[in-house]
Amino acid sequence: MSTANQQRDHLPLRRRRLDWPGYRMFDGSILNALKWASGCPSAQVTAIGRSVDGPLMGRERQFRDLAETGPCRPRLSSRRAAYGRRRDLTLPAHERTVRSGCLREHRQPAAHGARPRSQNDTLRRHAGTRLNTADQPINTGRRRVVAVLPALLLMRGLTHGLPAAAQPTLDPSAIERAAAEADLHSVLVWRSGSMLVEHYRRSKDKAIGDWFAREVTFGPYVLHDMRSVSKSVVALLVGQAVGRGEIDTAAPVLDFYPALSELRRDGREAIRISHLLDMASGLAWDEATAPYGSSANDETRLWWDPSPARYVLDRPLVAEPGTLWNYNGGHTVLLAEILEQRSGRSLLDLARTNLFEPLGITRWEWRGGSPRRPSADGGLRLSSPDLLRLGQLLLAGGAWQARQVVPAVWVAASLQPSITIGKGPFRYGRHWWDGLVRHDGRDLAWTAGVGFGGQRLFIVPELDLAVVFTAGAYGDNYGIVRKEFALFSQIVAAA
Repeated sequence: MSTANQQRDHLPLRRRRLDWPGYRMFDGSILNALKWASGCPSAQVTAIGRSVDGPLMGRERQFRDLAETGPCRPRLSSRRAAYGRRRDLTLPAHERTVRSGCLREHRQPAAHGARPRSQNDTLRRHAGTRLNTADQPINTGRRRVVAVLPALLLMRGLTHGLPAAAQPTLDPSAIERAAAEADLHSVLVWRSGSMLVEHYRRSKDKAIGDWFAREVTFGPYVLHDMRSVSKSVVALLVGQAVGRGEIDTAAPVLDFYPALSELRRDGREAIRISHLLDMASGLAWDEATAPYGSSANDETRLWWDPSPARYVLDRPLVAEPGTLWNYNGGHTVLLAEILEQRSGRSLLDLARTNLFEPLGITRWEWRGGSPRRPSADGGLRLSSPDLLRLGQLLLAGGAWQARQVVPAVWVAASLQPSITIGKGPFRYGRHWWDGLVRHDGRDLAWTAGVGFGGQRLFIVPELDLAVVFTAGAYGDNYGIVRKEFALFSQIVAAA
């Protein structure tokens, strides 16, 4: 061992640089640390990283201060329980190792041509070395606490009470790797006026209405299917119509369909516009059991039916309106028809003049079964930056460049969920999804537009944060839901 290392080994912890040449369990990225942590079978994590002076963990000074004065300094008895038997305390700091349920012992590599040193060799070599007061077990415990602290922060959510600089920071390269692993087409992260991440990839995609998938190089000007995010956009158009006095959300839906007067029975007359917005009409509907495209899927059958309103409203009433959430694309189709009926304009014209042009969105499509009838519940195509603009609009309370595009009251109500989905934890309201996500030891509310295959617009109002994902996972919708929400949670934790 060099003289410099010997001198370094006998320095007190507060004067010693927190640097280990041993394990490198993460490379400064939230994603790799979480990936490692989630695969670790042990409840106790005992070593992480070779340097805490990186972009994720902050400066070493905060960790030195935390080790000296923080709340995590262990007692001797608890240190034994947490880290197992005290061993190798006579070794220099850079050669000590720790055992756990998911780490193997680390040994320094032997020099070229030299016999590898065993642990007994090292013990004999340093048997006469006396540790000073600063290297007694209490400081060894501090050093191990500092080593385990990043993993605990990520695995246990113990972020409350710590200095702000000790929190994870956003790592764009880690997000790009996660996007590649999940085969995302784009990832955009925006906060408080700054674009933190804007990443695009080349991948396969099958746009709605196309027969075959094809390779697409995605970028800021390339249109992408929004799928059911289209529903959330229709809801914004409804909000504008409510603001103009054209629609009353308390009005019964059948009032707009006098030709369907024979359906005013069995409680259907109690279904209101607000129930359509909250997916709580009480009508039987199934577009989850059978895949899209199957004749057993109500969404597919609605696509081909010549009278969508009759098809939707003639379903059996299985619950009192307003009491049961059930995902129903037919609700959005009815809302679009009512919009056109009350305004005297087409859905495309309303979207263009009332929403997209004020936001500066000029490139978009709204596909459907025919030019006369666009698919209101899933046919919209936007670029990722333009989808982000919708999130920014919501964060600004419906205002854009000093113009109130969507009534502020409507936006505020859209960010407050109206009904719980099943037994929770997710909720829903006005065609927007809602839930909670952890940040700095607290649960923050998020609102999202969600589209089949991985299309997402998340906003976290308390952080002034908007996140966009696009993907083409139309054959693995549930898998992409898990991957994207995990990535979104990590982005929020680091924001």
